[in-house]
Amino acid sequence: MYGTAIHAALDHYFNRKLNNEIPTLEQLLSDYKSAFKNIGFITREQEEQRFNQGISTLARFFSDDQKTPTIPAAVEIPFEFAENKVKIIGRYDLVCGKGERAEIKDFKTSDVKEQKDANDRIKKSTQMMIYALAWYEKYNIIPKTTLSFLESGLTGSLIFKEKDLEKTKEMIFEVADGIRSGNMTAKPESFQCKMCPYKDICDESCS
Repeated sequence: MYGTAIHAALDHYFNRKLNNEIPTLEQLLSDYKSAFKNIGFITREQEEQRFNQGISTLARFFSDDQKTPTIPAAVEIPFEFAENKVKIIGRYDLVCGKGERAEIKDFKTSDVKEQKDANDRIKKSTQMMIYALAWYEKYNIIPKTTLSFLESGLTGSLIFKEKDLEKTKEMIFEVADGIRSGNMTAKPESFQCKMCPYKDICDESCS
């Protein structure tokens, strides 16, 4: 719920920019409050803590964006492509720039406090690799991809290589083959397990 409410507020924020409006902090926080629901929290205290954390996070984001404004080219746009009879459908959070200067940005509420960790996250992000592949399939350009960690204000950016996109295709085919054959054998990996919300109850977790 916390991440969903944050993303909803940012969607409104960037859509206002697309419409040549000047979004205010009051609007940003109002959109967050409207999107935040009492769902999935263990205690009332936890809910209040996360709610207040969102207010602080968005206020910091707004302040940073006033200093170095993000200029959106598109917000929440869908994409679709097919590889080897496998259709991939998704949605970009935010696209900035065009052509060879295109940048796909995704916002995370993950607790990343060190730049080296932000850099590591973008290098290993299957999500961002798929985003880059989808863009390449349509425009024949590998875009810059950026993970923006809202809690800390850190970003990790990377332009993947063609070999990275080929590995991404291989991963997609492997997963598709497993689904078709009914093979759901777990393949734990320390980096992915560390980020998984089910790591504490999963018998296969290696974190």
